[in-house]
Amino acid sequence: MSLQTALIGGSALLLSVAALLVVVRLVRGPSVLDRTISTEVLISILVCGLALHIASSRSSTTLPVLVSLALTGFVGSVAVARFVAGDHDRGRDAPEDGHLGAAGQDPDPEEEVPAGPQPAPGSPAAARPEVPVDRAAAVEDAATSPDREGPEGGGRRG
Repeated sequence: MSLQTALIGGSALLLSVAALLVVVRLVRGPSVLDRTISTEVLISILVCGLALHIASSRSSTTLPVLVSLALTGFVGSVAVARFVAGDHDRGRDAPEDGHLGAAGQDPDPEEEVPAGPQPAPGSPAAARPEVPVDRAAAVEDAATSPDREGPEGGGRRG
């Protein structure tokens, strides 16, 4: 028996044991996410088995099957991750408009939520008083500014 045959046989044995353990996880669960992840791992083990077959037979006839299985596994993983993240982010009792608070709870309608990023507590920026901004006046000032670029303002000259 050559070293190559021993390595291929050992690799096939390890892949078989891994596939058996994954099938046990697939059957036992307990959640749908566990079963989905075990299916993805089983697809990966199958891809490794096909790669082992390609390496042992020195033939690339099954290479398109290997590539399509790998892409299917990847797309499936991304789809499941988005599906699970969407359920987790939204929560079971989310409001109809889909707006949740910072920690995933419904915002208190009486509480005013500040817009934009907030400074960290204890930082020098947190100690400064908040200055109210009149957004309409700021937009009007920006529109009439001589430094404004555009057809009327033309930007800075000089």
